[in-house]
Amino acid sequence: MVTRRAFLSLVGAAGAAGVATVAGIQLLPGDSAPTGDPVVRYGQENCARCRMTISDARFAAAWREPSGKEKHFDDIGCMVLQQRETEIPESTRFWVNDYETQTWLDAATASYVLSKSIDSPMAYGVAASATPERADALATRFDAATVSKWSGLDTSVSARS
Repeated sequence: MVTRRAFLSLVGAAGAAGVATVAGIQLLPGDSAPTGDPVVRYGQENCARCRMTISDARFAAAWREPSGKEKHFDDIGCMVLQQRETEIPESTRFWVNDYETQTWLDAATASYVLSKSIDSPMAYGVAASATPERADALATRFDAATVSKWSGLDTSVSARS
C-alpha cells in the first residue's frame, strides 16, 4: 500500500521530469540538416540494403537526403542498386570511401575501379578513387579491371548483381 507521502513524492518527481523534458525539447537545436561527411559506426551499424555489418571502410558508401536522413552501405554496389530502386529527393548527396585512403569522396566526382578480383563485402567488385589517374594505377593491381565514372556505375553494378 502506498502512503500519502510516497504518492505525493512520486507525483512531484513525475512533474519535475515532465518540466525538464519540455525544457530540454525547447533547448534542442533547430531543424537544420547535418553537414560534413557522413558518420558511419564501423562494426556496429548495418548496411541499409543488405543488412550486413559495415566493417570495411574501403568499400563504405552513404547518402544524405536534404532532410538530413542518412543511409549507410557496406558496399558501393549496395548504394548504387538502392538508389535505382528507391525514390529519393533530387538534391540527395552521395559519398564513397576512397579505397586507399579511406576518406570520404563525393561520389559524383570519384573514379571507380571494377574487377571481379576486388573482394568487396557483397562481391560487386567496386573500389573508389579520388582521381582518374589514381583509379588507373589502382586498376593495375586487379585482374581484368576497368575504370568507370559515377554515370556508368549503375549499368556495371547491375550486370554483376
